[in-house]
Amino acid sequence: MLTNCPRCGFSQPKDQYCPQCGVDMLSYKPKAEPLVKRILQSGLFQISFLIVIAVLLGLYIIRSDQPQKWVQKITHFQGVTKPAGRAANIQNNNQSSLKSNNEEVTSENELQDLKNQEISIPVAPAQALITNSVPASGNVALVAKSADTIIESTSSSFRLTYAEVSRENLAKWINDSSNAGLYQNLQEYSAGILTDFRKRSDTMMTVLLNTNKKLSLGQSETVLSGLITEDASSQMLGLVSAIEYRTNENGVLHGSILVSRNNRQVRENFPAEYDLPRGAVFFLIGALKSNSFMNEKTRLTMPPFQILRSPDFMTQKTEFVIILEPEYK
Repeated sequence: MLTNCPRCGFSQPKDQYCPQCGVDMLSYKPKAEPLVKRILQSGLFQISFLIVIAVLLGLYIIRSDQPQKWVQKITHFQGVTKPAGRAANIQNNNQSSLKSNNEEVTSENELQDLKNQEISIPVAPAQALITNSVPASGNVALVAKSADTIIESTSSSFRLTYAEVSRENLAKWINDSSNAGLYQNLQEYSAGILTDFRKRSDTMMTVLLNTNKKLSLGQSETVLSGLITEDASSQMLGLVSAIEYRTNENGVLHGSILVSRNNRQVRENFPAEYDLPRGAVFFLIGALKSNSFMNEKTRLTMPPFQILRSPDFMTQKTEFVIILEPEYK
């Protein structure tokens, strides 16, 4: 009858001593394995570990499969969206002035899957400033929260301002809006919200065009600035700002604005959404640039296109900014 040595495992006829290692097989007691090793080798532990891994992997897959919206409403709890591209260049050009005030400029954060949406603009064969109503849609979503409770109304007045703003002041706006988590930057344009705008000391600007619109809930109004070409195409050349007023929740006005820059061959759209409490304004940068409408510069003499003849704007010392501000009584 063969037996195995409890120490070295050598197989031999039954005897007291192992001819391989010499151990007394009758009195030899192997050392107990460490507790950790026994736990790791336990079948129950291995099954439990696999179950935990499977659960975590399933949660990860579920979260990864959720559709990622490129537009999100920004709240103070979601942190700062960091400016990039054009807005970052504004800040870089003003680093010397910003450093003196110990203001920090945030770094780049790109929003993905941007799709600007075009609108149909009804036109008439006449040259002038035209006003009409069209639906608007927004892509940039910005939300500012307020503790103020305001009586809700079915209509609200909005002031739309086209302004020329110095890069120094604009860099401060961008910095403060970013720090509040209320600024978003896209490849061609950027938008933000400034709270307590009228209490700021850096609101000096050159007003190019001021328009007041009273909108009811669900209503939209469009301001067209430019002219109609006299050729057979009868194209609209200029800027279109379509403002939509959607809801008023506890005094916070929610809506959208769609700005379109219509050149002779190309229409570029700059859509955004906003939530504005009392005292807050929405601002948009990049709808009009120094190289826009160069071929029609002499024909676009109406506001706000006088900025195209501004030396500071053409040398990039100032920027064209669109400001939307609710008017509270």
